[in-house]
Amino acid sequence: MHQIFENLLPNLVLHWTGDFKGLDDGREDYIFAPTVWEAIGAATAKAGDSIPSAYGGRVPNIATNKHEMNATERWSFWSLYIAPVLLRSRFSHIKYYRRFVRLVKCINLCLQFSLTRAEIDELEEEMVKWVLEYEKLYYQGDLSRLSACPLTIHALLHIAESIRQLGPVSGYWAFVMERFCYTFTRHPDVLSKRYLWPSMDRFITERAIITQIGLNYNCVDDLKLHKQLGLVAGAFECPEYSTCRLLPPKSSKPLSPGLMAAIAASFATRFNAKIAGPRAALKKATITEYGKVKQIDSDAGDTMRSCGLGRITSDARDATFVRYEAFIDRLARRANAKEDLYLETFYGQLEHIFLVEFEDMPSLRKLLEVKTSDPAPMIQTRYVLAAIRMCVIENTPKELNELDFHSYSSMGKLDVVDMTAVQCLVGRVPDGTGWVIIDRSGSLARATVQDSDEPSDDDDDAAP
Repeated sequence: MHQIFENLLPNLVLHWTGDFKGLDDGREDYIFAPTVWEAIGAATAKAGDSIPSAYGGRVPNIATNKHEMNATERWSFWSLYIAPVLLRSRFSHIKYYRRFVRLVKCINLCLQFSLTRAEIDELEEEMVKWVLEYEKLYYQGDLSRLSACPLTIHALLHIAESIRQLGPVSGYWAFVMERFCYTFTRHPDVLSKRYLWPSMDRFITERAIITQIGLNYNCVDDLKLHKQLGLVAGAFECPEYSTCRLLPPKSSKPLSPGLMAAIAASFATRFNAKIAGPRAALKKATITEYGKVKQIDSDAGDTMRSCGLGRITSDARDATFVRYEAFIDRLARRANAKEDLYLETFYGQLEHIFLVEFEDMPSLRKLLEVKTSDPAPMIQTRYVLAAIRMCVIENTPKELNELDFHSYSSMGKLDVVDMTAVQCLVGRVPDGTGWVIIDRSGSLARATVQDSDEPSDDDDDAAP
């Protein structure tokens, strides 16, 4: 994959700016005017403000600070998430943009952790089409332009076969080895200038021994060289929400009537109760608002910030927009119809994080009119809720929709949902009059719904 991010994409940019080995655009018209490319560069740098730091470092101005695009990560992120938004409507003809989007779709396929045989066949077919289109646009069948076809273009034709033979590229690409080399060459135990190679050998051997001991005796955490710090002062965890940790700042100030009404409506919907019950229960409840929440179900869990509490510095990167999922009743407008629920994905800005604690279970059941013998819904004394201002998704261009990007220009209603419905952080890239939402997680962080009576089926058609 290095040849895509370190050669192919930089070469495409050189083509678009008229700097590729002295070639012009020949019979085509794909070179940007200087002012257009400067605007793309400025928008690239500006996009860093609305993309969380969890997504990686800021991408510099690609027009004026191209020398800073010296990391594979930056080329990767720019091409997969920023460029599809900023290059739209910039070319003189839409065909150049569509060819680029087709390349991005191929790269996304390559980066999947598992592929079916059908997807590998699709990747192979799409790569062949893209290479032929590249030759038509940039080589143009002119021998004087043969330098437009470096070896890295031909190498694209072999990626699908490599995946077919060896499996997904994540199992053998160079990123892991480069990160490992970067890590151990900067470790204090291997900085000896006099005994450099022996110190490297010793460090690698001892690290491998510790790893194997941890795996064999189930004590990986105990043998970690860098212990994790304890809870931040003011943080909160509870067994009911084992996948998240609430972080300061926090406040116990009374909430506005509008927020109280929204929380009550959320409980009424959750327990299928009349609104009077939740309102009465909330009067006796303790409600604490927190400024941040961290997902702790994995080492890579996102830390999400609410925009309603705490101070945000001027140079901070926006970590308040999230993806969340909720059940929607298809027959909600039919009063006497039985519920027909389906799971739908939403995007919005996290405005508030609430910890709602009720006094005791019996009184709560009574107020909500839920019988003790009723197995569902489950009642508990503590709830973590997220108040999210929904983005109104509309008019997403076809090319962006194919990349799972979503456009919005206005905000909608305030949804109060359980914190478990919040899936991950998302970023945003400005697009003229509105915004385009980008989501790095893809299918990895999508909630799925399965009937408890139906066993799950493993995909036997997955590539090894």
